[in-house]
Amino acid sequence: MIRPWLGVSGQLVKKELMEIINLPLVDGFLVETIEPGSPAQKEGIHGGGLPLTIAGTEFLLGGDIITKINGEPLDNPENSRKLLGSLKVGDRVRLTLFYRGKHEVSS
Repeated sequence: MIRPWLGVSGQLVKKELMEIINLPLVDGFLVETIEPGSPAQKEGIHGGGLPLTIAGTEFLLGGDIITKINGEPLDNPENSRKLLGSLKVGDRVRLTLFYRGKHEVSS
């Protein structure tokens, strides 16, 4: 089965967790790495560069946080799986990104 590919890896984060270390983050998918040559790299999405472990969970901070896909929030694992599962190869995807304290939209 062929699946759509953005070329990012990371994990869902909640702003409450990041308040522990006093970082200005939002709920969403924390982009930790970008695959070379991927659609994400071509769009200029940022990966992380600051490794950190909190309560046994490893993060690579400093990258974009994807807060929405096609206007739908990435605020919990179930919603995220549903949104990603609905994408098909060739679909156009609009991402709302949070990076360095600002929101941006990428298409």
